[in-house]
Amino acid sequence: IMSYKKVTVNGQEIGLKFGYASYKIIMTSKNRSLLFDENGNPTDIGVAKIIYSGYQNNCLNKDIDADIPFDDFTKWVDGLIQTEKGNDELKEIITIWSESADIQALVKDSEKKNQVANQPPEISQELSSSATVNLELSPGN
Repeated sequence: IMSYKKVTVNGQEIGLKFGYASYKIIMTSKNRSLLFDENGNPTDIGVAKIIYSGYQNNCLNKDIDADIPFDDFTKWVDGLIQTEKGNDELKEIITIWSESADIQALVKDSEKKNQVANQPPEISQELSSSATVNLELSPGN
């Protein structure tokens, strides 16, 4: 399953790679409760964070600096959600993220052990291709 996509942010072509680092960045985010709605679907800021985590993951894999700030990703997502074409691109990215073999393996693993720091959310195994990822955020997190 493909877990990589190229996108252009601020006129710069970058790669998004969704693997272990991407998963950890999202799961350990101090604002994790703001990244997903009560149904577990990514909010606009959550979509930006997922994309940013893919960018950071790709930079780690290539051993290059991740020099595009998170703010640029939130602005980019805000621009894309204004158009149908932009929404389609975001849905495609979220689907790639949710169907990534690494992400799915980590989700299953954390469900089994449930021992990532700060009691991570239970993530449903039904990562659907409609780009909805059901995260039940633990209260108080």
